[in-house]
Amino acid sequence: LSPLFVCACWSPVSPSSLVFCVVLSAAEVRQKSQQPSQKQRMKSITSVAVLLLAAVVVLVDVTTALPSFGSKIPNGERVPCQDDTDEGCLSGYCRGLGHPTCSGGISGQTPQLLSPFGQDWKDAEFEWTTDLCMADSDGDGYTNGEELGDPCCLWTMEQDAGGRVSSYTTDFVPSHPGDSTHVLPDDYERPKSCDAEEMRPGESPDDVATMAGGAGYNEGETRGSFDMVMEPYPIPRETTTYVDFLFNLPDDIGDVVHIVYGEALVSQPKHLHHFVVSGCTSRVDDDKVGRPTDDVPDDCNVPVGGFSGWAPGVTMWEAPRNAGVPIGKKFGIQAISVNVHYTDGDAPFLNGEQAIATDGIRVHYTPDLRPKTIVNSPLIQVGFGPPDMVVEPNKKRSFITRTCTVESRCQDQTDDTMNIIGSAILSNPDLTCASGAAMMLCSFSDLFQLACPASCGLCEEGTPRSPDEYDAFSVFYHAHLLGKEMYTTLIPQDDPGARIDLRSRDVWTYEDQTPYPLEGVVIRPGDKIQTTCVFDSTDRSESTRFDLATYDEMCLNTVGIIMDTPDMEGGDTTAANEIYLRGFRCSTGEEGDIWLGEFGLDEDPRLVIDSHPLKDAQCSFPTGLWIYDGVPSMQKRCDGEIVKTDDGICDQTPGPSFLNPTAVAGHTCQGGLFGDKDSNDGTTELQCTSGGGKWIEYDCGEAQQYLLQASVNGLALEEKQFILEYWWAPKCCVGLGVDDKDVDGDGASSSTDSDDSSSASILSHGSALLFAAMLMMNLVAF
Repeated sequence: LSPLFVCACWSPVSPSSLVFCVVLSAAEVRQKSQQPSQKQRMKSITSVAVLLLAAVVVLVDVTTALPSFGSKIPNGERVPCQDDTDEGCLSGYCRGLGHPTCSGGISGQTPQLLSPFGQDWKDAEFEWTTDLCMADSDGDGYTNGEELGDPCCLWTMEQDAGGRVSSYTTDFVPSHPGDSTHVLPDDYERPKSCDAEEMRPGESPDDVATMAGGAGYNEGETRGSFDMVMEPYPIPRETTTYVDFLFNLPDDIGDVVHIVYGEALVSQPKHLHHFVVSGCTSRVDDDKVGRPTDDVPDDCNVPVGGFSGWAPGVTMWEAPRNAGVPIGKKFGIQAISVNVHYTDGDAPFLNGEQAIATDGIRVHYTPDLRPKTIVNSPLIQVGFGPPDMVVEPNKKRSFITRTCTVESRCQDQTDDTMNIIGSAILSNPDLTCASGAAMMLCSFSDLFQLACPASCGLCEEGTPRSPDEYDAFSVFYHAHLLGKEMYTTLIPQDDPGARIDLRSRDVWTYEDQTPYPLEGVVIRPGDKIQTTCVFDSTDRSESTRFDLATYDEMCLNTVGIIMDTPDMEGGDTTAANEIYLRGFRCSTGEEGDIWLGEFGLDEDPRLVIDSHPLKDAQCSFPTGLWIYDGVPSMQKRCDGEIVKTDDGICDQTPGPSFLNPTAVAGHTCQGGLFGDKDSNDGTTELQCTSGGGKWIEYDCGEAQQYLLQASVNGLALEEKQFILEYWWAPKCCVGLGVDDKDVDGDGASSSTDSDDSSSASILSHGSALLFAAMLMMNLVAF
């Protein structure tokens, strides 16, 4: 309960420092974070948390090397330290080859200090070129290629991604190309011939795609580009801001094109945190284009290809040269929704002014459709989790992991899942794929086709929607500040003892998020993919939950797959559905549960399925949120049985239901005559604002956190039960099958008149619910 005092100093001479002094009682932090109100209050607490983290960074002078850079040069992740006491030496290896120490550069410093090799590498635009390979950056008498095990300058990222690196390079023990005191051993001899067998990389398989060589156009391709740039936007004077912008696709691009790659047009590099992109099936009104909106249309829920976003270090829609990402009218995308995350709008260097953003995206495309198309298959998607799913404090290597048993997406959802969907959309808790097909929902609902493709006749033998194998071309990892290691291994069904590594990262950082290329990786139905996020919480004194804020945690790991581009002229389903159904999903049976644990300092997380198997976990967390892969269902399984608690909003509801944390739970009045009154008790916005208060929306996730702290907040059991049953459960629990109610206590009903005989109308009304989880996962991608 003692106050926290955090101070740091800043001056224009030292831009990597920051000036502020925070004096805040820990009890105040807990009390404020437990209020349910509370968009603004939660933002306030977020600001404090970010400032505290920034203070720690400044005070300890944190240095970081970008781990992905090690994959861009031969043996870049295998250069041994001269001594284990070397600054920044991790597991015996030097991770900062481009900097004066193995620690890497200083976070936030401009310009970064570089080693001689780092400067030469920067001049080569961070590519392994022949000139860089032949140079002797540190002047020790050995070329950079010799020091890194590529004396003939034959290594490429494609070879590394496909496991085709020469035996000479693989077996070589490299030295530091930027440190003249770190040299090769005295008995080193240059290879006598570059044609020797040991110098030759493996043969590239035919028709194998990799993005390792970088995205771009092929010779002779028709080229086009267009920009989506926001109107000048004053970034709010807050630490964290999420805002949405809408853009129509140009009329002249044609009915369908392939995106080749995209660029982020960054006007505010100190504030822009990330973009997340979704497609909209309809055009938006011209007066909404490029302007901030809090009313994103329900139809802006179409995934746009592979990794549909941007963060520092990421090339948007990075695709192999034989593949692209389809957009256009025939693909069901006519507009784009961009969710933008800004940070530090209240930074001291702004001197109270607002930064003006004109950020955007430049899309490079070709109307010459490429033979291949890319799509993501998620392995684990923990963007939020049930209350018991946490990273415990003061743990060096806590982990969260899941076994993905690969299966075709072209199969029906279970009856239980369809019962929930039916409750949410049709007020029909008995809906199944069979009954829906009998209602002819297959004929006019693209969404029903996704949930029930077999019942809709889309999975017949001989169609490409149930392939015998999937070609993987990339793996992508995401966590937040505690994430330090990432692992993915393939366990083939026909060789269950094998553990094939898929570009695992034994050093990973939040500041360096990039997809890692794969080549020649074939995944088959029945194979298992083990994916794991490892967290270091030694600087946390309280548990860290899985949720949306930067100081919460996430684990979102995905494999990118590549497939033949389907016919865009139409057929028995949409092109977007066609591509989705050709991908794979993970089984949501008990073997697909998520479980947590802790590794010893010397344990290899690639072997987690052997050393910490699911059967040994006291409890696990089921997955399968409607039709979405790897998303926690907000339940807990202990000793093989689903455990019900009395804590959450939806835990006491009858029948299957789950919390939709992004749904609006109500509004609270902050300050004034009606302070702490709520829309659910009948208080109106007019009463609040007329009485000098501020009317603030809060969502079901925030309401859940408030309810979980009921005893701390002084709620009596009867009060808690009343709030749960009459205020929040009808709005927050999907699958209840409740009648439409007044969702905000102001007398306005959320229901719309609909003819029971018009299932299409009802489905249209419920489409937002059906894709709520997808939209939410898009929004929390960072």
